[in-house]
Amino acid sequence: MMDRQSILGRIKRFSTLPSTNEYCKENDLRNGEIILAERQSNGRGRMGRSFSSENGGIYISFCYKPEGVTLSEITKFTGMTAVA
Repeated sequence: MMDRQSILGRIKRFSTLPSTNEYCKENDLRNGEIILAERQSNGRGRMGRSFSSENGGIYISFCYKPEGVTLSEITKFTGMTAVA
């Protein structure tokens, strides 16, 4: 089990980002790092829809770099996360 400091060390917090997901894709991040923004100016939603958000929200992307996981298994992560 991770201790509190280990978890906090994995969180990168920003007041504004264009997109937390794009930040994950464009930067060389460690597996398990969490990108948190209070506002997104160019977020992407379902079916490629773009959106921007007001200040004061919490927008998060979890950077996961699986090894040995098939594409069909990866597509289940969104649903499992929503249920959790």
